[in-house]
Amino acid sequence: NACSYCNIRRVKGAPASEPVASILARARQGLERGIRDFFLLADDCASYGREIGTDLVELVERLLALERGVTLKLGYVFPSFVTARFDALAPLFATGRISYANIPVQSGSQRILELMNRSYAIDEIVARVRRLREIAPAARICTHVLVNFPTETRWDFLASLALADVFNDTYFLHYSDNRGTAAARLEPKVPPEEARRRLDAAADFVNARGCGVVIGDFDC
Repeated sequence: NACSYCNIRRVKGAPASEPVASILARARQGLERGIRDFFLLADDCASYGREIGTDLVELVERLLALERGVTLKLGYVFPSFVTARFDALAPLFATGRISYANIPVQSGSQRILELMNRSYAIDEIVARVRRLREIAPAARICTHVLVNFPTETRWDFLASLALADVFNDTYFLHYSDNRGTAAARLEPKVPPEEARRRLDAAADFVNARGCGVVIGDFDC
């Protein structure tokens, strides 16, 4: 992925997937030590395996097959993968053995998503997440939302705010320019006073609904 606000890809280069056999070996070592809950953590787990002829679905299937008691947490999973591979992901969630997944949607506004260079339809990903929560009620499905992205209007902000009702936890993060990115050149910026009001509004909104939320700064 090449998000317009992020420098991770430029700094780290192309994704590099650890071989499936290596991951399974590490999981078996954990099982021998009594560990049953494993966390697959990457800048984007959904990019896993593309250059080695596999993908995240196959990896999860192999890990869950190691032992009946194995459970997994997934962070982070790019939203377009959820929509593209939903038919394969849904049965895995339905087992109840994926206890956590972070699907960083970043905005509830389709216009802002396009400026972010994030290629998925917000209505589709919202529908998919709602379905995952239905079939895996014990799983905590979380997201990140980037507030105060350049040109974001109040209507864009309200669309993002509504995502707190879709996920178990929503982490609202304040946008800041990253040097050399396309987003840093976008104008107009959200004025500081308005940006603070939106963060305060997000905190009030989610606290009233009892959602687990972290308000903080974004930098990558």
